[in-house]
Amino acid sequence: QLAPLPWQPNFTSRALWIGHKTPAAEQTLRNNDKQMNKFLICESAELLKNFPRLIKEENFKTTLISSDKSVLRKNKFIDEYIAIKTEKNKDFAQQLITNKELISQLDGWIIWGNDEIIRKVATSKLPLEEKLRILPAKKKIGLQLLGSKVGLAKISNKLELRIPKTIIAKNSDELKKNISSSKNPLIVKADRFGGGEYVKKLLTAKEKREVNIPNNWFPVVIQEFIVGDLVSVEAFFKNGKLIAWQYTSFADTLGEFGASYSRIFETPQERGFELDLMHLAKECGLEGMFNCTFIFKDNKHYLIEADARPNAWHFLYSYFKMPVLEIMTEKQQVPSTPYEACLNSKRVRVTNLDRSVPYALSQRSYKLIFKSILEFRHSTQWLSGSKVKTLKILFLALLLLLVTWLPKGPLTRIKNFKVTKFIHHKIFER
Repeated sequence: QLAPLPWQPNFTSRALWIGHKTPAAEQTLRNNDKQMNKFLICESAELLKNFPRLIKEENFKTTLISSDKSVLRKNKFIDEYIAIKTEKNKDFAQQLITNKELISQLDGWIIWGNDEIIRKVATSKLPLEEKLRILPAKKKIGLQLLGSKVGLAKISNKLELRIPKTIIAKNSDELKKNISSSKNPLIVKADRFGGGEYVKKLLTAKEKREVNIPNNWFPVVIQEFIVGDLVSVEAFFKNGKLIAWQYTSFADTLGEFGASYSRIFETPQERGFELDLMHLAKECGLEGMFNCTFIFKDNKHYLIEADARPNAWHFLYSYFKMPVLEIMTEKQQVPSTPYEACLNSKRVRVTNLDRSVPYALSQRSYKLIFKSILEFRHSTQWLSGSKVKTLKILFLALLLLLVTWLPKGPLTRIKNFKVTKFIHHKIFER
């Protein structure tokens, strides 16, 4: 039994009202005993840590496939833990791909937690039928967008989705040629994911002339830089159909292109993104959770990212009473139109303390620490039911804050993200 959200939303679906069964729903719910195994695959479990409790079903197991030091290895909702130890000449993804016995056992709801692992599996020498069976795209064309910004750009252009004007450059010569011919501000993205690390803005003529992109970025995506509101749609797909979504705007991020530590849950002003996601899902056979990012400008949504894995906010679907688990495990019918949550309050702020507190310490932002403490009841940790963990984080935040205030405190020199990650991993996660 999950605790309700503090802001008490009205939960509605344009497909089915909660508590009311249509004839189609009556037929579907007769098969209540249908269940399936779940697999969580990740090298780092930061994005998946809230899912084991939510997807657990009696008599069917949840299996974690992760590194030998995974923070989820002792989670009480994990029934089976398969550790993959990284070797010198073989990384996590390579060991997973070459383990034919393990690949053959992946049968059920498979939740991937890392872009790079998905990319390596999608481009591996595994048979096509195996890729389509285990990956979150059930059509061959969909494999292109898994872990690839270039692939997303190609498919978006082919399907005529609403995206910023986009060109792909295979090398530095093509990059310079396309940059010099454009009069608009541009943004260049490497064909990989790195929390904003492989993104460069070219806003002025001087920046375009002096651009120097490393060779390991290519091929790259060159997009017209649109100034607008950055929003995320936490999307859920089943059988190539959009079944549910959450709509959030970025309140605060870890640097200009980094992950967000604070989101605003709200009702969208315009819903054109739904049609684009439905079209993308149908043509690519999308399955599972996707983290989709849009630029909202002039009452239009422009798709710029579609990561084939959940983000740190997807798990809140359970608090919005959206039957994602029931649909994904085929105990409930795929709705004709996607589920959404209608909030009483137009804008609700939610903070991820695992990100905000270490970031505040690294930036020596006492204001942010106090703000996180005051808003702890609207934190992802509190809403996930980890109330003891929330209180531990707040206690550690206050303790470390006092230490940084000391004239010669050992934490006064924290200025970079390497130390931030160390604190995050060693103190908060452990």
